[in-house]
Amino acid sequence: MQYSAANASHPLYIANIRMPTEKAHGLQIVKMCSAFARLGMEVELVAPFRFNHIAVDPFSYYGVPRTFTIRRLFSIDLVRWGFLGFLIQSLSFYICALGYTLWRRMRRPGSACVIYSREELFLGIASFFIRGFFWEAHEAKNSFLARRAARNAAGIVAISRGLKEYYVGQNVAAEKIFVAPDGVDLKEFSLDISKEEARKKLDIPVETPTVVYTGHLYGWKGVDTLIGAAKKLPGVNVYLVGGIERDISAYRRKGLPPHIHIVGQRPHSEIPLWLCAADVLVLPNSAKEAISRLYTSPIKLFEYMASGRPIVASDLPSIREILSDETAVFVASDNADALRDGIQKLLREKEFAATIAMNACREAGQYTWHKRAERIIAFLSSHGRP
Repeated sequence: MQYSAANASHPLYIANIRMPTEKAHGLQIVKMCSAFARLGMEVELVAPFRFNHIAVDPFSYYGVPRTFTIRRLFSIDLVRWGFLGFLIQSLSFYICALGYTLWRRMRRPGSACVIYSREELFLGIASFFIRGFFWEAHEAKNSFLARRAARNAAGIVAISRGLKEYYVGQNVAAEKIFVAPDGVDLKEFSLDISKEEARKKLDIPVETPTVVYTGHLYGWKGVDTLIGAAKKLPGVNVYLVGGIERDISAYRRKGLPPHIHIVGQRPHSEIPLWLCAADVLVLPNSAKEAISRLYTSPIKLFEYMASGRPIVASDLPSIREILSDETAVFVASDNADALRDGIQKLLREKEFAATIAMNACREAGQYTWHKRAERIIAFLSSHGRP
């Protein structure tokens, strides 16, 4: 599907985020803006002015071409004050974003100016003034403004079937909801180097069995379970790559055994090397929270698949939407012994590990950002916004 310049839409992607950010939602938003732009859409990412300790141009930080525009709007940046500060910042940005949206629509009354956002609170407020917007839902929300956003949206893009089922249960018409899991850039994760070469580049032991987890260290990500399993894997180096400074410091203070390494935040451009260096990749999500059990679509999952390394994952509905017994080893969630056994199985049965890794890598081709953007554009078109 390719849009010509003559009939391209002019989507405003409204995102109340620090840009760039080390968090996964920033990567997801920028990759989607880039993919929409490659398909001929004139994308404008609308984000707030915010204090940012990352003093890097967003396009360079995420490694994407300058094919879309980033529009910065005023906000009262008090996020560091806690919840009240975040509320003030959000509301001030939403007011400015709404004004900018109305101005853009008046300025281009004949164009297909699509409003697209993950911000259900913004869309709930905007629903009093505009119609024809699209909400990309990443969590199960049931606030007054979320219900307004769902009711008044032209369509909802849900990142998992579990989320679609949730909103259908909230009396949103099923045909109004399109499921589009997250994605991956295959070229970034198809490195033409060996496992040993990747380890040398990262300055980690070449001969020692290596297990890698990438991403944040939040409780529902299952990191405690992974550390519990790692303590029972002497002789195996386990690397946790990612996290915010508060969580990283908390884990480092626990005095972990020397074979468990809290690497901390690394540039996204370095993540393919860590995956390439691994013997086993771990997705240890917890079943204790619904967002993990039912609703999530982890970007790391698709990156794991594209890397061609074997995956051990918690046996959860959200993960089963993408993986199967042919593409991963599933283990009981929140169970360190089960996770240890799954890791050992992949370290021991190398031919089996290679087979499921190859199967997963092949499946990753169905989950590129480009294909995700194509499917979403088709959904927008079918709901009245070409």
